[in-house]
Amino acid sequence: MHPAEALWAEHHPPAGYPDSVLPVPEPIDGLAFFPGGYGLWGAQPGLPLPPFPIGGIMVLGHDFHSETGYAASRRLGGERLTLPTWSNLLRLLAAAGIAPD
Repeated sequence: MHPAEALWAEHHPPAGYPDSVLPVPEPIDGLAFFPGGYGLWGAQPGLPLPPFPIGGIMVLGHDFHSETGYAASRRLGGERLTLPTWSNLLRLLAAAGIAPD
């Protein structure tokens, strides 16, 4: 099993979620922040996952704001790079000289 798949399968908190937060039912196949997806740059629907960045950088803390936003990303096969979180993160990484992968 790919390390990102194992991490995703085990990420649910032991005490459960607050009433206003829903667990992500399944990961988005393509590019998506963890835990909505596998959190790997270069992930594409239907293809093997890219290498896990052991010893690298992993950015966490994204939410999909709504079930509708999550469903749209699943339907599109990944998140759009034009979304504010992606565009701001990519700009920050570029300014710091860090490749997204």
